[in-house]
Amino acid sequence: MPKKGYFGVYNNIEYEVTRDVDNNFLIMTDDPAKVTNDFVDKFNSGVYTKKIKKENLSELYYIKPQAIYKNKKFNVMSNEKDGKVYLGTGDAKLAREFNFDRTDKYYYEKWVPKEDVEIIEERKDIPIEKNR
Repeated sequence: MPKKGYFGVYNNIEYEVTRDVDNNFLIMTDDPAKVTNDFVDKFNSGVYTKKIKKENLSELYYIKPQAIYKNKKFNVMSNEKDGKVYLGTGDAKLAREFNFDRTDKYYYEKWVPKEDVEIIEERKDIPIEKNR
């Protein structure tokens, strides 16, 4: 599955970024090579976190995986399964054109062969205000 969510660069290393219940910024990873002695594995799950200040990130961005299928863009819904990828759209006209199944009032989904799909990651940069 391609990356999805908030990511940031801290000390020239990319981490997933989240916030805790107190709205503190956390960087997190399950890669032991990215972990220093000030990271914690709070739940003994193999996921290490470190509380940081947002301004200590050199980059912050949101990544949304998308699929190009028959020259149209769709949402990627899940991991690959049996050589297929699960796509979705809220566009009823597009869904009818490609025979997607209606799975919710305004949403349509379909399994398609992986070889018919190009997965891309759309990135939206988020400004970081540095303290002066």
